[in-house]
Amino acid sequence: MAYDTSPIKHARDRSPVLPLDRQIRYALGLQYDLNENITLGCAYEILDAGKARVDKEGGTFRGNLKGEYDTNYINLFNMNIIWKF
Repeated sequence: MAYDTSPIKHARDRSPVLPLDRQIRYALGLQYDLNENITLGCAYEILDAGKARVDKEGGTFRGNLKGEYDTNYINLFNMNIIWKF
């Protein structure tokens, strides 16, 4: 479990490309030694990226972008193989 503060201070500076606010992470993983040379592993993490308000001025031709991400979750999966030689 982890907590990170927002990397962006103001909504006007936040991009919809990576809309992060404060972040709370929950993770779980396990590893299994198949034999003395090979270890298999997998992990899952859910990242709650907060509300992430966006308030950008677009200019003459683009228009303004204003909104909020209500459900801003990111799911991360990992699988690995460790081979010792």
